[in-house]
Amino acid sequence: MPLSTVNRIDILEAFKHLKSSQASFCAAISHADRDRPAWVEGLDDHAILHTSDLHQTRQAVSQHLRKLWYQPSDTLRYPGLIACSTNTLALLQAVNHRKAQFEQLMIRLRKDINAPGAKLNQLLSAALGDAHEDIHQVIEDVGMKGIHLNLCYRKFQQLPTTIDSVSWTWSLRSRSIKTLSVQQALTLARKKHTGTEVLHSMEAQLRLLDPEETLALVKPVQPVLKANLVFRDSEGRTVRKLITAHSPLFYEDTGQGLPRKKWPGYPDEDNIPPRLPRAQRFLAPSPYIKALNLYRYLNHSQTGF
Repeated sequence: MPLSTVNRIDILEAFKHLKSSQASFCAAISHADRDRPAWVEGLDDHAILHTSDLHQTRQAVSQHLRKLWYQPSDTLRYPGLIACSTNTLALLQAVNHRKAQFEQLMIRLRKDINAPGAKLNQLLSAALGDAHEDIHQVIEDVGMKGIHLNLCYRKFQQLPTTIDSVSWTWSLRSRSIKTLSVQQALTLARKKHTGTEVLHSMEAQLRLLDPEETLALVKPVQPVLKANLVFRDSEGRTVRKLITAHSPLFYEDTGQGLPRKKWPGYPDEDNIPPRLPRAQRFLAPSPYIKALNLYRYLNHSQTGF
């Protein structure tokens, strides 16, 4: 694996600053702002979040937002509204700045070594630094073991000061479709099944196809939680905006209490109504290579888009 021009120490320091900044922000949520309005909708197995006790709710939010490590996917959804002082919002902006710095370093590192699927220890091994350093020990020492990079990158969202209402809605899309060339499909098969007997069968199937044919990689998609915001612009006009909002939304507490809110409840993921995107109508009814969830288009020249 080629080496990067990104220095390992810079990455480690950026993560330390991110973690420290986020801890300060979370402490302000549960302590400095403990008496300010807050509402969080919790999952059924997080009963503490259903309490009306404001301090417990804020403590739970603070503990949740500190987490930068892999968790069950459903616990990453944590919709809510949190009122903040101007000092706390300044801490929020500082955290987002640290997140951006860390993300930029990691993106540069991945680009340098051209390894999109590389694990954290492989990435740090490729960064400039002591070649004899125990990378696994370094990761553990700085608290990076098991971190979820997307959580490290995900910025906290601040609502406009003039926020009037927030209503959540679910985007229920059962699957996503990505077009691949035959060569890209071969690369994917080798990446996922190197050293296995099934790889030879996949390669043989793909070589039967016209090299110019376009294939469809189909992946299941979890419901996405979005929030409809209604607020006023600088001229007093009503503005509506739709954002992705799995995490709590933060706003400046000017004494107005919580904005008007509407929560739709959680969808039954086993009973999502089928949706037929335009591209999906052109797919064969069954996968060409089941292990990859790879489909052919009914019209083999069809790109699907």
